[in-house]
Amino acid sequence: MKRLDRYWYSQNPVAWMLLPLAGLYCLLAGFRFVLYKNGWLRRFKSSVPVIVIGNINVGGTGKTPLIIKLCEILQKLGMKPGIISRGHGSQSNVYPLEITANNSSSEAGDEPLLLARRTQCPVVIGPNREADIRMLLQRHDCNIILSDDGMQHYRMQRDVEIAVVDMARSFGNGFCLPAGPLREPVRRLRTVDMVIANGGAENQLSFAIRPVQLISLAGQNRMVSLSQFAGQKVHAVAGIGHPQRFFDTLSEQ
Repeated sequence: MKRLDRYWYSQNPVAWMLLPLAGLYCLLAGFRFVLYKNGWLRRFKSSVPVIVIGNINVGGTGKTPLIIKLCEILQKLGMKPGIISRGHGSQSNVYPLEITANNSSSEAGDEPLLLARRTQCPVVIGPNREADIRMLLQRHDCNIILSDDGMQHYRMQRDVEIAVVDMARSFGNGFCLPAGPLREPVRRLRTVDMVIANGGAENQLSFAIRPVQLISLAGQNRMVSLSQFAGQKVHAVAGIGHPQRFFDTLSEQ
């Protein structure tokens, strides 16, 4: 476990010492939320509905696979979704930037590139969500927009807010940054339209990510079953928000 995780996901002296800073952080975050909610700071509204899929934790919670599934559902309903994203990991010098399946991961960022390839939906990345939406609607006939993250981007008005919670890690020690892993207090979840648990119980609105096949990258992208590796020693590398979930899944298989 990384040193930061050890502090954020347990009660410990380091976290307690940082509580005053965490209190100040929560105060500023709440004040900013109120300013935008009451219209005291300028907000922009898209001409088509916007669904924000985000979280209150630092790090990954499973938003990307959920966005892929939501795109599939919307497409089956006859809608034309588009996706906007901050584009973390992108090394482009120009934003907003439209991502296609032919972009490199260094230019696009790995998650936006995955979204473009898996959904076949138009994807635009950049730090300015208003500019991202404008480019998306100028270039494509989208009638609904999914925002990858952006719950804390209050300048962007949204029609639906979906918060994703990783039940394997939950809310850590329950403290805001820098004492804990929360970007906003847990009470923020009372204001969203839907909370979806990644790996939740049967009585929760939840989803689970269970890989059933592997793709061989040597040759012709051959699909192989996980069961073929049962009882063997394997080497695994993960680059996701919560790598331990991936390793635990492999061990279970």
